[in-house]
Amino acid sequence: MAEKLTYGGLNQSLNMNNTIHFATDEYCFVESPFEGTPEEALAEYARVRSIQKGGFGVTVKEFNGAIDLYMTENTGNLELYQQMSKEQQSVFQEIKKSMKRLEAKRNK
Repeated sequence: MAEKLTYGGLNQSLNMNNTIHFATDEYCFVESPFEGTPEEALAEYARVRSIQKGGFGVTVKEFNGAIDLYMTENTGNLELYQQMSKEQQSVFQEIKKSMKRLEAKRNK
C-alpha cells in the first residue's frame, strides 16, 4: 500500500525505484531491483536477506582449496568449514563420504 502525499492539491502515491545490494565477497554483490513503498522496500530487504540465511559461504577459490586439501591430505580446515554456506558444507560432506567409500573399496 503506497503512502499518499498531497502536492499541489493532487494525491500521489509514494513509490520508490530502488536496488538492494548485499556484499557476498570482495567486489561482489547480489542485487535485487524493486519498485514500491518504503514498507515494501523493507519487506524486499527481508526477503532477499532470508535467501542468504545460511550465509553466502566462502569463495570458489577457498572452497576448491578445501576440497583439494581433503582429497590430497585427508584433512580439512575447521575454520574454513565453519565459514562455508550450508550448501557448501553439504557438498563437502558428500565428497568426504565418497572418499571414504572409495578407500574402503581399495582396502578390500
